[in-house]
Amino acid sequence: LSTIQLQLTPDKIPPALKLIHLKITIEGILFEKVFEADPGIKFTYAWNRLNVYRQRVYGVTTALVKIGYEYFDCKDIMWDVQTTKLSGHDMSISEVGGWNLDIHHRYNFHEGILQKGDGTNTYLKHKPRVVKTTLGDGHQRPLDCTECDGTAGTKQRLLAPVALAAAPDGSIYVGDFNLVRRIMVDGTVRTVVRLNVTRVAYRYHIALSPLDGSLYISDPESHQILRVKHTDNFSDPEHNWETAVGSGERCLPGDEAHCGDGALARDAKLAYPK
Repeated sequence: LSTIQLQLTPDKIPPALKLIHLKITIEGILFEKVFEADPGIKFTYAWNRLNVYRQRVYGVTTALVKIGYEYFDCKDIMWDVQTTKLSGHDMSISEVGGWNLDIHHRYNFHEGILQKGDGTNTYLKHKPRVVKTTLGDGHQRPLDCTECDGTAGTKQRLLAPVALAAAPDGSIYVGDFNLVRRIMVDGTVRTVVRLNVTRVAYRYHIALSPLDGSLYISDPESHQILRVKHTDNFSDPEHNWETAVGSGERCLPGDEAHCGDGALARDAKLAYPK
């Protein structure tokens, strides 16, 4: 249940006060109650997190609270109107017997709520939107960059960023023309792969495997998909990749061998891998 704590009257009330009217409207439901005029009236309204159609309400909703004061010597009721926020149901993160792991989270994009596995919520919708520079200082780096490693991303330069991929540990991979660079969790930048300039004359793409975290680079013009050997070893970026898929030949319509379907991935022919 979600509750609203109300203080309807102070400890001292005027003798002319006759009745207190309470109206709460939430998700189409109207709750009404009338109180005798007594000092220090407190009331707790409990909402079952359902709307007027008995459907579950997720995220955060707004309740309209009206408190009316009726006096003996006044024909009109004096109303005090306010609104408040109430939490509805959390979206289910796991279907494992009603329990969850603290590392499993879910994002309610309708309400901008990050539901964490430990039971806490982060209300991103009400936070200010801030844009921060992660990589680049506004100037272009040289093609042969000898000082592109080991410093903070905001002090590094970019040549032509064309691709992005986010790793589970919070680091970010950036395809920067002939360099595939990794922005570490601490903000430093390291070069993972240095590609031959002739391979990157056109746009390429990078992606991470959700199974083992391997980094893949698709080279559409060479009709191949490359796999990075070591994402944590930055000693030899020029040779830190291997061919995962594609022989280098283009797959053409009507290929007699069906472009290598059913054979080894390295022997397959690709048309334009992304």
